[in-house]
Amino acid sequence: MHVTMRRTRLARDIVSACLLALLGAGHAYADDEEPAFVPLTLGDAYRSQEHRQREADEEPEDANEREAPPERPSAPDLAPLDRVIDRATYVLGPGDEVAFGLWGQINAEVSLTVAPDGRLSVPSVGPIAVSGLSVDAAERHIAAVAGRSYAHARVTLSLVRLRTFRVHVAGLVVRPGSYTASAAYRLADVIALAGGPAGNASMRRVVLIRAGGDERVVDLSYYNATGVVDENPITEMGDAVRVQAAGDSVGVWGAVGAPGSYEYRPGDTLQRLLTLAGGVAGETEGMSVEWASRTGGGLTTRTLSLDAALQAPHNGSVRAGDAITCRVPDDSRQRHSVQVVGDAKYPGTYAITSGVTRLSEVISRAGGLTDAASPTLSFVARLGLDGEVDPEFGRLSGMSPGEMSREEYAYFRLRSRQRYGSLSMDFAKALRSPGTDDDPVLFDGDIVHVQPFANSVEVIGQVNTPGLVDHVAGNGVDYYIGQAGGTAWDARSKGIRVIKAGTGVWEKPGSSTVIEPGDAVFVPQREPVDYWALAKDIIGVTAQVATVVLLLVSVSQ
Repeated sequence: MHVTMRRTRLARDIVSACLLALLGAGHAYADDEEPAFVPLTLGDAYRSQEHRQREADEEPEDANEREAPPERPSAPDLAPLDRVIDRATYVLGPGDEVAFGLWGQINAEVSLTVAPDGRLSVPSVGPIAVSGLSVDAAERHIAAVAGRSYAHARVTLSLVRLRTFRVHVAGLVVRPGSYTASAAYRLADVIALAGGPAGNASMRRVVLIRAGGDERVVDLSYYNATGVVDENPITEMGDAVRVQAAGDSVGVWGAVGAPGSYEYRPGDTLQRLLTLAGGVAGETEGMSVEWASRTGGGLTTRTLSLDAALQAPHNGSVRAGDAITCRVPDDSRQRHSVQVVGDAKYPGTYAITSGVTRLSEVISRAGGLTDAASPTLSFVARLGLDGEVDPEFGRLSGMSPGEMSREEYAYFRLRSRQRYGSLSMDFAKALRSPGTDDDPVLFDGDIVHVQPFANSVEVIGQVNTPGLVDHVAGNGVDYYIGQAGGTAWDARSKGIRVIKAGTGVWEKPGSSTVIEPGDAVFVPQREPVDYWALAKDIIGVTAQVATVVLLLVSVSQ
């Protein structure tokens, strides 16, 4: 097996040697030109191959005994490509690695690197200047120069590895200095290498200085808002970056995605500033712009429709210090919505027209109720105007019953039995009668709770085995108390109440009481009797009565 592998290697090396010899044949050098290398003759190729064969014979058979080749230093961790390199526009420079290929009667490819002087040492031809040429142009130039050497082969040039170079970053960045970059780095990547902007840095007027001295002012904030890569250019060898301090600002307020103050850049338009502010929020129909500008005579305010403001000459008349407020008509001030949670088929947030859209419509858009949902237990919750719980209930919750007045304690007990903010409605009836008065209209922020079906009744309080009891239609309170082990010795039977699941109302059970799934049966505890205190009270009352009687007898005599 080893003999076969050596013969294969020998044949391959002989073919390569012959290729090199053919590449060198017939090349004529000018009087002042030195060859890049001395071409091998066919005899040299055989002798070189015999030398390599002897070295191979001396190698150990076991691959584990071979000395591992020295590891190549790893390339710097550079930014990955964000696009396909365009051969027609990518300009070669020192450090670029290319694959030089010949295709035809002879097929071969070799890796070459553009030298620091911008020339590429082409086998059998010598150095050829390629710096400043695109990959396509360099390929055509090499083919033209080396035509005599490669008359019977097609020349190709492919980019293998991008060059690295230093870019200088100055100004308001965390770590000013010189950083290694590649032709895949964009301006934002280089600033990130320097730790990002610092202090009052401007990202709308970043200065990019090319090697020839040309300067370009770049708006990185616009790139971050839109992803337009033209505002985040590729860096080049010899570039310098200067991050300067932010200047004047323009206020963009109202119905925009991110209202606030934005740095002013000379030449700004209203359209560009609205884009920086996240665009117009909601429908633009009927929207107006209140535009305030400071002049020598004070503050000037004008009101325009949005469409008119975006047209010339208004669109281009933005000045430093302006305040621009986008306003929408009262009937569409914001996009109202409600939440559907629980056992709807498609729970989530749904847009509504506040005070117009009804519950049945929202449930229909949510796909209806699942098979596990219970309309009886479902409800709609509406928070207060401040979005918080009842402040009075919150105050009383921090007090002990002894600290409350009689009225406060009664209010606390009633409120604690109810779901705060739940609408007074019959959820099931609303779905059966869409569009009627039984189908409530919803308002922004309402939460529709679709509760799961509960085929049980909870028995709590003074029973022997409190807990859930399977619901059996037609049975009354006594049945469920019996299923819970009956009342305990200290139960107060006259205080038994049924807590309705749908409304939270406490009902005194009677012959007509219907127990529904999800209801709860509450058995209270009998208040303990202090017989000694009772005896003292009786004795005291008896003594007082006796005293009154004696007084009456004395008066009557």
